Amino acid sequence: MAGDRKEVFVTPGRRPSLVPGAVDRARPDPEAHGGAVLRALERLLAGLTNGASRFLREGENPFARAGAVANTSFLVALVTGILLLFWYRASVGNAHASLEGLSFLPQLLRSLHRYSSDLCMAFVLLHGLQTLATRRFAGARWLAWTSGVLLVGLLWLDGWTGYWLVWDERAQRVALATARFLDVLPIFPDPIARSFLVDEAVNSLLFFLVFFIHMLIPMAMGIFLWVHILRVDRSKFLAGKTLTAWLLGTLVLLSVIEPALSAEPAAMQAAARDITGDHWYLGPLFVIERLSGGALWIALGLATIVFYGVPWLLPRRRVVSSVVDGARCNGCTQCWKDCPFGAISLLPAPSEGRESGFVAFIDPDRCTGCGICVGSCDSTAIDNARLPVLDVRKWVNHAADPGGTTVQTRGPGAGEGVENPCVAFVCGASAAGRLRVEADGSCAELPGFRVLPVPCAGWVHMLTVERALRHGAPGVLIVGCGQDAPCREGADTTAERLSGRRSPKLRIDQVDPARVRYLRPDSGSIRRMAREAASFRAGLHDRAVSGAVDRPLGAGARIAAAVTVAVLLAVVTWAGSDLPLPARGSDGPALVVSFKHAGRIIESGEEVDDSDVLPHMRRPRSVDRGRHSVRLSVTVDGLNVLERTYEPGGLFGDGSSIAVETLPVEPGARVVRITVADGPPYEAPAHVLADTLLFDSRTRRVVLFEGTDGFKVH
Repeated sequence: MAGDRKEVFVTPGRRPSLVPGAVDRARPDPEAHGGAVLRALERLLAGLTNGASRFLREGENPFARAGAVANTSFLVALVTGILLLFWYRASVGNAHASLEGLSFLPQLLRSLHRYSSDLCMAFVLLHGLQTLATRRFAGARWLAWTSGVLLVGLLWLDGWTGYWLVWDERAQRVALATARFLDVLPIFPDPIARSFLVDEAVNSLLFFLVFFIHMLIPMAMGIFLWVHILRVDRSKFLAGKTLTAWLLGTLVLLSVIEPALSAEPAAMQAAARDITGDHWYLGPLFVIERLSGGALWIALGLATIVFYGVPWLLPRRRVVSSVVDGARCNGCTQCWKDCPFGAISLLPAPSEGRESGFVAFIDPDRCTGCGICVGSCDSTAIDNARLPVLDVRKWVNHAADPGGTTVQTRGPGAGEGVENPCVAFVCGASAAGRLRVEADGSCAELPGFRVLPVPCAGWVHMLTVERALRHGAPGVLIVGCGQDAPCREGADTTAERLSGRRSPKLRIDQVDPARVRYLRPDSGSIRRMAREAASFRAGLHDRAVSGAVDRPLGAGARIAAAVTVAVLLAVVTWAGSDLPLPARGSDGPALVVSFKHAGRIIESGEEVDDSDVLPHMRRPRSVDRGRHSVRLSVTVDGLNVLERTYEPGGLFGDGSSIAVETLPVEPGARVVRITVADGPPYEAPAHVLADTLLFDSRTRRVVLFEGTDGFKVH
């Protein structure tokens, strides 16, 4: 027998294949590069979720339903945004004024629109961090990850354009930052930045285009949100009624106490100053305003590669999907009902003699390897190479009865006087993920147990539980996930099987249900799990099977906990929406010079042979399509501060030359001379401005030159 046990647990020269030394091997999601950092982040986020779950019921904990909370918040922002259109005027001249002096109701809607958008971004980021920390991004989950990254980008862009539409100081900085980013692309005939030099130059059509984009983005988000949950069955898209009520109450109270207001109206010639802003959406301003346009595109490209490459760059191994043995499948359809990821389909059976006319098929591109279908299959037709069912049966036989004895499993005196260890099936993604399991299944944190890590509690078949009890185990412990289950429904499915509400059921006529204990501790509560397991081992066999660790809290305690969480959400939302937005620096007074001017046409002196051309169509020499470059010279108080030549635009070098230059000057009255030469000899300028301009630190002096209109000083 001892030799058999050795063959079961360890094959000489190979790593233990059934009970690994690290529980993480049993997780359906693969170990990843930087696993230590991800595990630390997982424990940190689990602490946040677990702290709330000690006092809140399942479905009331917002941190365990981050995706649903984000969707609910987005829906609130969408509805309030539509209602705001009754008061908002989408034009440069009326946008800011239409949002000032609103009565109570429209102001409440505006504040709800802003704070719900902030709360949505906060929980989207939380949901993304939870997904990253728990390694739920590889294999079949790649589509959810990549579509989620795109959704974050669209959500941010929607908020970014929304702040543009207010047309205050924040909108001014958003517009300038956007122009800094887009002017690098050679697709615009004129630099966008030229539209934001003076108030009169702001393009109303451009403003309306931004408004249209802001309205259109939610439609695109709806499409990609559908893609995001495409591989998830029975998804919980929105928060429940209780949680939604708490979220709305929190947002309304915050909107009344601290209403969202505009900054000062946008003034294009005003110098940028330190203000406060919403860092959930405007935080990137700090970087965008301090990098060149080319550097911004490089940073965006690198970030895109990193975030979209996570499903392929981080995993150390591939996700192993479950497989179906068609010859053993009896077509009961239970696995198809239980799979929470829609990976199982039913195909016509190739032969007769089945319970139904179907045979199950598992799509490896959609299977996450959770093993819930393994626990659903009575005929053992479904298996997973990482944890073969037949090997587990052998392991259970030896782990439950090392001495080879058989004990009574039902009736008075069942299991009395037996020193055999209990058997524990522990989910690798639960609190048991930090257990130190030896090759023989022993575990220092769970003395008196033989521990088998499994991908999910739903992997455990009830016949496997009965096998352990029949072969001498005094009891069977199953440890599942708490409120935030990586395999979604696996923990709930196990609870329903144990209680007889779901097939395959625990047959209470064959085994004593008091000898089976199911724990769902919070993912960081390893000590609590160990205490519960020790109590179970010590003799608490008469306790009814429970779907979760009992937390008998009164209504007052739960309300107090919910209020505390609501206050925390309000503080985080408000604090992130009103943080300092420092300007790029105190540049002092500045002179801005801009022109759009076409240089003279270039004429070549090459002779052409036109003897075969009619006399009235002959020309003495050829003329090229190109134009000369334009030179700009600027002097301040007789000192030359700029002299630069600008090449013509257009594909053939036949377009206008364009310039936008910002020059620092000393405050006070300054004699300014600006010359624009539209071709050599540059010493003979065609256009000259000489004037005395007054400079101060609060505004910029702007000089615009158009070839047809000449100079204009602002």
